[in-house]
Amino acid sequence: MDEEDRACLGHSLELVESGRAVHWVNQATGMTYTLIPITDYSMDGRPCREFTLNVGTQVKSDSAHQRACRNEDGAWILSTR
Repeated sequence: MDEEDRACLGHSLELVESGRAVHWVNQATGMTYTLIPITDYSMDGRPCREFTLNVGTQVKSDSAHQRACRNEDGAWILSTR
């Protein structure tokens, strides 16, 4: 995942309602992404979201359930919670 993909991930977490899928393709790498926000919550007063992220190529794909929280600067950081 490069800087462009991280920007798409953060933008999606910021704007997309839970249950809606967001798709993008990184033209430089050929990787495809589908992010589906699942739920919102708060941790230490910061907004957080759980989401599913599917990452794939023409040959293989992988799916993971993840969490991210927004830091003081507004960036979404993957959570280890």
